[in-house]
Amino acid sequence: MEVKSEPAAFSVVAAASQLGVSRATVYRLMQKGELASLKIGSRRLIRCDAVTNLLDNLSNTKGTTNDHQ
Repeated sequence: MEVKSEPAAFSVVAAASQLGVSRATVYRLMQKGELASLKIGSRRLIRCDAVTNLLDNLSNTKGTTNDHQ
C-alpha cells in the first residue's frame, strides 16, 4: 500500500496555485515579509506551514467576511 504525504514545501508557482494568486503576488508577499520562504540552492521554497500562517494571519487581521457579496 502506497501512502502519499503532503509536500514539506511548495515552489513559488505551487504556492501561488494553493493561494489562488499570481506568482508576482507570492514574490511581493515574500518581499514584504508576510510569507516566509527559504532558499535551497537556486530554488526559492515556501514551507506549507508558512502558507497556512499567512492565511491565518489574514483571517485574524481582516476577519472572515466575504467582500464579494
